[in-house]
Amino acid sequence: MTDTYGSDFLSAFAEFYQQELLPFANAQRDINKAKSAKNLSVINFTSASNFKNTRQLEVGANILGKGLIAIDAGVLVGNVNTDYLDGHNW
Repeated sequence: MTDTYGSDFLSAFAEFYQQELLPFANAQRDINKAKSAKNLSVINFTSASNFKNTRQLEVGANILGKGLIAIDAGVLVGNVNTDYLDGHNW
């Protein structure tokens, strides 16, 4: 498969690389972007309800993120256990 599609992959990769769509394609461009992003603006909340909604979003994302990590770990452990019981290289 590598021999068959290798040239197609390399030509597509070269095209992306020339367009600078990949990260680290041009190190100086990335350094300049990082330096220019240091002028951060403060988030201004116009009301207490906006602050409350943002805080609820933060708490929900925190809980959801931890839950997704737990689910991912559980699925991984289950797959490893299945491979172990089937005698595969786990």
